[in-house]
Amino acid sequence: MREELQSIDWLKLFDLEPDVGMTVIEDNGQIIHFNQAALKLFGVEDDGLANRNLNDVFSEEYVQERMTWVRDVLDNNRPLRATHIYCGRMLVSSFYPHRHEQRNFAIVLTRLDGILPDGDIKDTQSQYIDLGPLSVLSPRELEVLVLLGQGNSVPEVSRLLFRSPRTIERHKTEIGHKLGVSSIAQLTRLVAQAGLRPEHLPLQRFNAVPRPHNCTPDLLPVNSDAPSSPA
Repeated sequence: MREELQSIDWLKLFDLEPDVGMTVIEDNGQIIHFNQAALKLFGVEDDGLANRNLNDVFSEEYVQERMTWVRDVLDNNRPLRATHIYCGRMLVSSFYPHRHEQRNFAIVLTRLDGILPDGDIKDTQSQYIDLGPLSVLSPRELEVLVLLGQGNSVPEVSRLLFRSPRTIERHKTEIGHKLGVSSIAQLTRLVAQAGLRPEHLPLQRFNAVPRPHNCTPDLLPVNSDAPSSPA
């Protein structure tokens, strides 16, 4: 590192960063550090991560998969980048190895945009999907939502799914009732916000955080013109 950069407090800089979540996880799952952006991304309270282990906050599937990534990073001493849908939004987390004396850590930087930056880094994808507010949809409704959101018309979706246009239109109406949206444009924007693609449909559904939490409150409705969801 250049000499003039050595005095920079990088940890403090990330603590002030509003859009990139930072967490430091020890190889036993203990959460050593986090910033406010991480709390917002994962929808937990200010004290929800303090002095906690991943097992205290997240579901068993979530913890097992993330600790697999942490061990991969530490065993191979190289970074890893993982994409995962958390609470109905695509997140990208980059894991970096860090060692201090006899202790091993992974520094995790998480972004919401879902865009994979260029770079020589190993990529992986979660085998689970946390749909958050979209979990009210049935598997077929989610499939229809994604296909419509990818720019397909109702007749095109009916051909892709070997169902009648009337059936697809009925699914579209039910999706609108459940999510508080109505037009194709709103559904398309919703799918884009969530980062959903057809390859996500076979992934196993789960709740990353077992207990209720503030999960991406800005996901629904997609705009102020959308009708309210029925009670």
